[in-house]
Amino acid sequence: MLGIGEELKNTRKEKQLSLKEVEENTKIRKKYLKSIEEEKFEEIYGDVYVKGFIKNYGDYLNLDGDRLVKEYEEMIQDQEKLLEEIEKKGKKNRKFSISVEIILIVILVVLLLFLVVYNI
Repeated sequence: MLGIGEELKNTRKEKQLSLKEVEENTKIRKKYLKSIEEEKFEEIYGDVYVKGFIKNYGDYLNLDGDRLVKEYEEMIQDQEKLLEEIEKKGKKNRKFSISVEIILIVILVVLLLFLVVYNI
């Protein structure tokens, strides 16, 4: 399955259109069209703009712009879920790390007490 950007870029090339031509006809700046084709959505400020650009660009190329926007939304949701999972694993690792540190401190304190009590 092609990514959104790849599908748009391939279709544009099949229709022998330049980014400049697409820019002139859609009124979407060339730099944003390029960002979409490269799936560098973070370069476009605002999720609303990204969705609007994807829809308009897709519709201009006679693709289903609404379908492309849905694919984008699903991709974003998948990324958010992945980030949440990574964050949860990070929290678990921190808890384990803190537990190990506490155990080591307790062992160190017990050893120090032993040394003090037995004057070694």
